[in-house]
Amino acid sequence: MGENVENFVDEKQKEIIVHISPDDMEVTINIPVVYESDVNPYVFSREEILESLSQKDVKFGIDKELIEKIVEERDYGRDIIVAKGESAVDGVDARFDFCFDTNLTSKPTIREDGTADYWSIHLVELVKKRQIVAKYYDSIEGKDGMTTKGNIIRCKKGRELPQIIGHGFYKVDNNHLYVSDIDGKIEYTNKKILIMPVYEIYGDVCMKTGNISFKGDVIIHGNVRTGMSIESNGTVTIDGVVEAATITAQKNILIRGGIQGGKKAVVISKAGISVGFIEYAHVEAEESITADSILDSVVVSHGQVIVQGSNSGIVGGSTYATVGVVANTIGNRHGVKTEVTAGKPMNLIQELFMLQSQVFDDKALVEKIETALKAVDDEAKENPLTEKKKQTRMELLRVKVGKQAEITKNKSRLEYINSIMEKAKEATIRVEHEIFQGSVISINGQKTTVEQRQDGVEFVENEKRLRMYSLAAMEAGGVI
Repeated sequence: MGENVENFVDEKQKEIIVHISPDDMEVTINIPVVYESDVNPYVFSREEILESLSQKDVKFGIDKELIEKIVEERDYGRDIIVAKGESAVDGVDARFDFCFDTNLTSKPTIREDGTADYWSIHLVELVKKRQIVAKYYDSIEGKDGMTTKGNIIRCKKGRELPQIIGHGFYKVDNNHLYVSDIDGKIEYTNKKILIMPVYEIYGDVCMKTGNISFKGDVIIHGNVRTGMSIESNGTVTIDGVVEAATITAQKNILIRGGIQGGKKAVVISKAGISVGFIEYAHVEAEESITADSILDSVVVSHGQVIVQGSNSGIVGGSTYATVGVVANTIGNRHGVKTEVTAGKPMNLIQELFMLQSQVFDDKALVEKIETALKAVDDEAKENPLTEKKKQTRMELLRVKVGKQAEITKNKSRLEYINSIMEKAKEATIRVEHEIFQGSVISINGQKTTVEQRQDGVEFVENEKRLRMYSLAAMEAGGVI
């Protein structure tokens, strides 16, 4: 008789391999193929598989239906994902959708021929009464996740937003809709919606309409005739031409047509100016001035003067810009005197020195007054002041307060002048195409008269000398 040999399976051979991903979000098992005898493979139970997962601390996201299938089909010898964690779903922050253009622009787009498209400038966005101007969408809650080991994955919570403040609108639908209360100009600035009245004329400003003085933006869909004036503490937009008129604004001025000034037009902005052309006019801006051409005018900018266009240029008159001038041409072939200046304004340099001296003297006087007041106050501690002494003390106080107010005012002016001087440091005058004889160029007090026509040059003040560089040779450092 043959000897009976009992077959058995080593427990180590029956060990189910459990692999957990580094983030604990996915669990893979691999069930080994082992035999109880020479012909019968060992059959793993559902409980054995679950126990192997438990031993690895897997307790969430187990696909029990899949495990039943693995047991039933005896799916051994390969990696099978049997548990998955649940990722956190972040919440969504609340948001506002604005029903108007919040990106206004004061700079024109440049056409292929180099001219400026002044109709592309968008200084003012208009709305009608009862128009929806903004919508509020609530935040969406997030949902926490969990790893296969039962650890919670915290989601990012959706944040609500504070209500928009401002004026010229009201809120409905539980503060979800913002509605204009008036016809006017709308702007979104510093997280505020401001809707303000606009003075709008569909035609010319003339004797029929009268002069305009308005605390807000002014829009003219026509021309401004000779002798008229417009004064605004906002922006001014004019679709047509300004004749011999006066335009002043605290903000940007846009004149899509141009200025035919007849030597009498005055256009002044505390911000920037964009204009189709300038002829026989006086134009000033704290910021940049952009035009297609300038003819026999006085133009002053504490920013940049940019004269765009392939056929544009500056002819005659005087043009000054703190930061610098960029023009296609300067002067003309007839040698018309054309003055172009950039950099530090000489009149402000003189004012700077005067104010510095004044502030120094006023501070010294205030110190003397304070010394005198202290002496009077010390005396008052010993004996009552006579009426004369009291009057003297009051007069000293009056002078001190007045001088301190002057010091504050002059310091503010000094800060402004110093900001202008800072902008003037790198001033240049760039001529893209040609500059003609008779043109007078000045930068930071250094001056030269062009004696013969030059093609494409840039003027730079360097070590108290005015230098002219060829644009074509700029890369090589060429100097004419």
